[in-house]
Amino acid sequence: MLKSILRKIHKNYGANSLRSILIVTFISQITIVVGLVGFLSQKNAQKTVNEVVSQLRQEITQRIKQELDVYLKTPHTINSLNAKAHALGQWNLEKCEKLERNFAHQIRLFPQTTYIYMGSKAQLFCGAERTINGRVRVAEWNGKSSNPQFYTYETDALGRRITVADIDSNYDLLSRPWYQKAVEAGQASWGEVYIWAAPYQNLALPAVKPLYNLSGELEAVVAVDLSLEDMQKFLTQLKIGKTGKALIIDRNGLLVATSTGESRFIMDDDLEEGKPQRLNVLNSKEEVVKTTAQYLKQRFGDYTNIDRSYQLEFSYKGQRQFLEVLPYQDELGLDWVIVLLVPEADFMETINANTRRTILLSVIALLLSVIATILILRFLALPIERLSASVGAITLGEWDFKLKVQGTRELTRLASSFNEMISQLQNSFAILKKQNEQMKSLNDSLQSLKATQEKLLFENELLKDTSLEEYQYQIGGTVPIDSPTYVVRKADKLLYKALHQGQFCYIFNARQMGKSSLRAKIMHQLSSEGYICAALDLTEILSNDTTENQFYNSIIFNLAKKLGLLPKFNYRTWKKNLDYLSSLEKLGEFIEEILLKKIQQKIIIFIDEIDAVLDLGFSVDRFFGFLRSLYNKRADHLEYRNLTIVLIGRTAPNYLIQSRESTPFNIGCGIPLEGFKIEEVSQSLMKGVQDNCDDPYLTIKEVLAWTGGQPFLTQKICNLIRKSSPRINQGEEAELIAKLIETEIICDWENKDQPEHLKTIRNNLTKNKHNPLRLLKRYREMLLTGSISDDSTIECLELFLSGIAVKKDEKLKIKNRIYETVFDRVWVDKEIELLSQSKPVL
Repeated sequence: MLKSILRKIHKNYGANSLRSILIVTFISQITIVVGLVGFLSQKNAQKTVNEVVSQLRQEITQRIKQELDVYLKTPHTINSLNAKAHALGQWNLEKCEKLERNFAHQIRLFPQTTYIYMGSKAQLFCGAERTINGRVRVAEWNGKSSNPQFYTYETDALGRRITVADIDSNYDLLSRPWYQKAVEAGQASWGEVYIWAAPYQNLALPAVKPLYNLSGELEAVVAVDLSLEDMQKFLTQLKIGKTGKALIIDRNGLLVATSTGESRFIMDDDLEEGKPQRLNVLNSKEEVVKTTAQYLKQRFGDYTNIDRSYQLEFSYKGQRQFLEVLPYQDELGLDWVIVLLVPEADFMETINANTRRTILLSVIALLLSVIATILILRFLALPIERLSASVGAITLGEWDFKLKVQGTRELTRLASSFNEMISQLQNSFAILKKQNEQMKSLNDSLQSLKATQEKLLFENELLKDTSLEEYQYQIGGTVPIDSPTYVVRKADKLLYKALHQGQFCYIFNARQMGKSSLRAKIMHQLSSEGYICAALDLTEILSNDTTENQFYNSIIFNLAKKLGLLPKFNYRTWKKNLDYLSSLEKLGEFIEEILLKKIQQKIIIFIDEIDAVLDLGFSVDRFFGFLRSLYNKRADHLEYRNLTIVLIGRTAPNYLIQSRESTPFNIGCGIPLEGFKIEEVSQSLMKGVQDNCDDPYLTIKEVLAWTGGQPFLTQKICNLIRKSSPRINQGEEAELIAKLIETEIICDWENKDQPEHLKTIRNNLTKNKHNPLRLLKRYREMLLTGSISDDSTIECLELFLSGIAVKKDEKLKIKNRIYETVFDRVWVDKEIELLSQSKPVL
């Protein structure tokens, strides 16, 4: 093979001059190197520009954001000061002149503001404004007067009226957008940006705040108009490259401020003659601004879809433009978008000039290198050509030939090295031949090992099959922690993560949805990680006649017992020594002085069946307020961070407690418990049915299509498949599973419902303690229309907690096909008729 290659080289290049080959080779290499240097230089420069522009965009948008933060804080500060003065009784809402002077004084103190004013519910308006020349005017309007006029007065240095500057007859305080916005929000907020026509045209942003009396009744609204002209000036003064642009727009695309100096409103003769309209950025006279707006519209579809900071690029007139968009939002409802545009050409002009100079210098260097190469090769060519002639014999395969070259010292060394290389090649060929024979022997051994491996894999599969004899589905009750049919759902991951973060949690859902199984599994996992866990089942310690003292004492005793504090902790003696405390105070003392001091690890208390407290004869609002206090104490007492509470039951937060101030559910983390998903059951439920079907995946998928992932029904049907015959062949899944469900579950369901599941749902609907007739009518509506709006009424809550409905996209719909078949139109009409005959409609 080597001999053939050498002959081919000799054939192709033997006729050419060695000098020509070397010259072409060296010149080509130098040309490629110079070209690569120029190309990489250009690319690196462009990369550097991209990085610099990216940093510049971020810094400028953040600077704009910081300026907005400071700029927009002032008006709400003024409103807070005025609200405080009103609350302290320093204001007389019927005396306008004193308030005018106060507003005039404030507007001189805060140069960012253009108008500070107040409108009362009694239809009295008073305020102070700053004119374009810096003078301060005051205004008054009394809607209760016989001839209500809006008066504007010139003032002296103390804010006192001098002369009438303007009179407006067309004014109605209660219909003004800023007043209605404050009343609607019920708290400090922003009004809509509007065009302030007098005393000069300008965009203004009103900050509003309602004032209430001690009875919670609205008395007035205070407001501060903030001129957006200053923000326009700030953007104009920003240094953004050479020709960069900065914009602030609202979510409708209306211009708030721009560095171009363009007017933000136009005269629209089509709508109303002479009435100015705010400028949409898509209608900007600045072509690059208009193109930018069109690109954003095309990129996001709508400006409301800009939900985070984006760094984008687009082409304008053949040149690349760097674009930064940043949403600007605050807690008072302001929702704008900051847009920054930087042309690449602003930064590439100098770099392109340097690149051209670099290329010119590289070309000069290339020419000089070519000349030097030709001269050097002329000096070296003769002895190399002699060497080439001497190598000819070796190219023909004469390995015993010894190369002899007379010339420079380097060429002599080359000849010696070449002779040595030939000797090494001969030895290498002999070694390769021997290794080739060894590789053949190893390949035969590898084939034998692969055959043995396949045999072992087959035997391992047999062993797996025999282990299925002990596989059992769990139908009802808590799934054992080591059960192979336990399904790890999204709720497991959410609860595990939340408890690791120390969050209070609650799991509220219908019966037989796997709440207790989830609790047992998580307790087992956390206990293995060093957590101290205890579960209180309230149905075990409560009855209908349990008193408030017994309720709290039972919780203390059971916690001490399940957390291993007994018998070292003498419960009876401890309780007797604290007889002067209420039972709830004793529970707090037990947690702080006993539980958190004797146990140093993280403690998690699971309170199961929490809905049992609804049947007690006393209010448990104080109990839930106490749970909230345990969380709040974390701020001042570090030991309380070791304690976490989890509430579990068939209920809803507003069933348990009505008070917003003391409820623990606005500090807790709700864990949604959904039905099984196909991707969640592949490692658990499929294993048990694989002996009785061709395709376990399609089989389980069809089961979930009937059950909607309801845990009890899913486990029950999987167990029926495991024990049923005939075998489910591929393609027959839908037909055979439908027949199995019809025969074993739906047909004569009241006698076959063991353990009870469908009867429980029926009782939840027909014997509901709230209003079963109204509940059944709501269910019939859902049955007929497919879904109903989840309006958080008692009927919607009870439909969800009964287990028959599932929440999705703010709507309730029937959870699965089995429920829809069993509790059909005939059944619900019959039950409604029975209830209508026995009870009057409420």
